[in-house]
Amino acid sequence: MPTNQNQKKLVPIDYTSREFESIRRDLIDLASRFYPDSFQDFSEGSFGAMMIDSVAYVGDQLSLYLDYNVNEAFLDTSYQLSNIMRHGRVLGYKAQG
Repeated sequence: MPTNQNQKKLVPIDYTSREFESIRRDLIDLASRFYPDSFQDFSEGSFGAMMIDSVAYVGDQLSLYLDYNVNEAFLDTSYQLSNIMRHGRVLGYKAQG
């Protein structure tokens, strides 16, 4: 049975990072906390840094697409004409022309 000294401190993960730099910083913090012996090279030219940058980029793009889709899901924040017309049809608006 592991002792309290061997257990890693459980810190809640903050899921509010939405842009590349904050996602990258959080990934480096997580890697240094959970894998201190196996992942130590945080230089810009290392393979690990490339993988962290790739994951941060994907997270940044997913955040962008999520924001776009959530904005288009509501009439008040939608700005694409086809989505505005769809919201209008749901509410009973009959477009002419």
